[in-house]
Amino acid sequence: MEIEEIKNLWKEQKTRDIEIKSTQYYTSLLDGLKKNEKKVKRNYIIMSIVMLFTIFFIDKVAVESMTDKTMLTWAGFWMIYLAIAAIIYVSWATVIKFDVKGLTESSLEFLKTAREKLRLRNRLRTIGIPVYTALLTIGITFVYIQVTAPMELIYKVITYTLFYLFMAIITVFSYKREKKKYLNEVKPIEDKLDTLLNEH
Repeated sequence: MEIEEIKNLWKEQKTRDIEIKSTQYYTSLLDGLKKNEKKVKRNYIIMSIVMLFTIFFIDKVAVESMTDKTMLTWAGFWMIYLAIAAIIYVSWATVIKFDVKGLTESSLEFLKTAREKLRLRNRLRTIGIPVYTALLTIGITFVYIQVTAPMELIYKVITYTLFYLFMAIITVFSYKREKKKYLNEVKPIEDKLDTLLNEH
């Protein structure tokens, strides 16, 4: 056998080995991605149900029970509705769809889309949650202005202090929980996506 033939055979074998490793890596990535997305969808379903129930509760109890609502109070209610609707919409926009045709015929495009969705989800954590909390806090504050109007000053101070403290604790807790989830579950998948995309 000629030297050139040996070289060519070696190159062909090396190419096949790389393709096999790449396929195994891709399969491993998809398995991890599907497992993660299943958990994400379950969490989003629970979140959506809770938030829609919250809107129903606010509309049927808070809005209807309050008389002589001011423009500020209505603005508060609509800010709460807007915050809830926006966080539901943006959250579901980050869900990765596993289309069979897309996986087989355009796996590179699927990987790019998946990476963009994960990055969007990370922005939801770093930007979306604080904005959502701010809108919610302002909206509830506007409503509280009417609710606490008959109260003495000391009770108003106590009410607002407890409310803002509660919102701050919830925000910090949510941020830390989502960050931990991102580092443990999402970041490794992002790294695998980057590795595969850099190879192409």
